[in-house]
Amino acid sequence: MIMLDNTDLCVGRGDGRIQIFEFDSSNLDNIKQIKVLHEHKDDVTSLIEIPGNKLISGSIDKSIKFWEMESYLCLKTVGTGLQ
Repeated sequence: MIMLDNTDLCVGRGDGRIQIFEFDSSNLDNIKQIKVLHEHKDDVTSLIEIPGNKLISGSIDKSIKFWEMESYLCLKTVGTGLQ
């Protein structure tokens, strides 16, 4: 789980999805899902924000994905090749 720009909460799921919620810490009753990213094929285990409004996700499916968070597009996938 990671916060992006103090407004979006990203949660990696066991089914390969990344759920994105709009989040306002002053009103916890108003948390709403705004997007689901479906690119990984297995558990999402790592999420990190990098400059330029981008997200990197890592998964048990042995892939690393680079996301552009304005359009929610996967920009690149890199296989780790690890066994």
